Amino acid sequence: MVQNFPIVGEQLSWHQFYKGFFRRFRANIIPCALLALIAFLPSGGLTLLSPHLSDHVPGVAQEWSEFFWVGLLLCRFLTPLSGCLIVTYLGRKDGRIPGETGLWQSAGQHFLSSIGLVLAIDFFSLLSALFFVVPAVAFLLGSTAGLPVLVVEKVRVPEAVRRSWERTLEVRDSLFVFWGLFWAGSVSLLAVVALIATRGHLSELWTLPLAESAALLPLVVAGSLVYGAMVCAEYEIYTLLEPTTVSRDF
Repeated sequence: MVQNFPIVGEQLSWHQFYKGFFRRFRANIIPCALLALIAFLPSGGLTLLSPHLSDHVPGVAQEWSEFFWVGLLLCRFLTPLSGCLIVTYLGRKDGRIPGETGLWQSAGQHFLSSIGLVLAIDFFSLLSALFFVVPAVAFLLGSTAGLPVLVVEKVRVPEAVRRSWERTLEVRDSLFVFWGLFWAGSVSLLAVVALIATRGHLSELWTLPLAESAALLPLVVAGSLVYGAMVCAEYEIYTLLEPTTVSRDF
């Protein structure tokens, strides 16, 4: 008797993840960055609207204004929207999402679910971190493919997390190395952008009001690029871990 069993790409190394990620991001860097900018641009704009107080104490940064906090909160709620748009764009190119599905149509369908997914991941990661760091890291790694599963396979949040957890089970060590290198490179990129924007005076970031810093808009753009790359990486990992079937005789 022949039976078919679903299997997931096993023992994928971190450099296999990077190879796929670089190939996909290189081909889609501009759309991914522009779609990510939708989430970050309002945050930067609201920060620029904050009062430019000329009487702040020299050498001491002005306290964050309500404009900054509203912008930060807005950014947190808009990043899932940008993520849905990026995943839909990549999924349409791959044929995993029907071509007639519009970007905004898909984003509208999954916007609230994606916010729920992000908040759930944040909550459980924070809850885990209160006890041990390792469970929090394991949960984040296990949720890597959650957003692509949610958008492409059109399932509810708990099911998206469950499928992501199952598919990443055998490759957590590779994902740990992958994301460690990814965030090390991303932080380095942001540091270089800030260094160039402030002409080497990084102290400006914490001695001037953020709205007056020359690094604000460059960091907003760089942050959009990093977020677009992150979602692109999640989607690539999702495709590499997509279940296939094999036949076995009994």
